[in-house]
Amino acid sequence: MGAYEHSTIAMHPADTNQDYTITQSEFNAYNQAWRNNTDWQTTQNTIAADFLTRAGYILQKGGRILFCTCVITEIDRSAEKNCVKN
Repeated sequence: MGAYEHSTIAMHPADTNQDYTITQSEFNAYNQAWRNNTDWQTTQNTIAADFLTRAGYILQKGGRILFCTCVITEIDRSAEKNCVKN
């Protein structure tokens, strides 16, 4: 990124320290808030089941949140090989 560019990628709400990793303790806190139907600290909203499921999936896959920033068109699918998806 250049000096004046910034990321517009939204962090997963369970990643409270925003280091692109969901740790076991972050997941446990997120899961507990979901179970208690309480507002989550970073969103001020209750947690949807699909967000909890995604956080659990990310944790099972090592906890690291990776984003695909490739632009793939029907004509050029070669970029797809270099794209890490999560």
